[in-house]
Amino acid sequence: MIEIDTKGQDVVLSGKVSSEAEKLASAEVARNVEGVKSVVNKREVVTELHQAMMQKRDQVITEYVRERFKKSATFEAARFDIKTENGVVELSGKTRFHMIVLEAAAVARQVPGVTTVKTHAVRIEGAA
Repeated sequence: MIEIDTKGQDVVLSGKVSSEAEKLASAEVARNVEGVKSVVNKREVVTELHQAMMQKRDQVITEYVRERFKKSATFEAARFDIKTENGVVELSGKTRFHMIVLEAAAVARQVPGVTTVKTHAVRIEGAA
């Protein structure tokens, strides 16, 4: 979150950012605003913030994939385990048909934020 305090043509930025680049970019944007004479950048770089945000995003992706799978009786029966790390969804478990794995991967890929879907941990078991 960015906090902006203006006093005439002077701007003071404060708040937390996840990287030095983000801190510098916000100051550059403020400097380019017409009428701004000076910018004081008091934003604090908190590297853990980026990691916490990525973990939260991965949790949301996992839940969203899980919710989509609940809409399919086939996927519900397969009971895939779902893990997400840095936008990469990994499915594991077992099913009887390779087509189910392909369809599950396609559904997971449609979730916003998913960059890749890995299915190598899914075992295909033949009919007994």
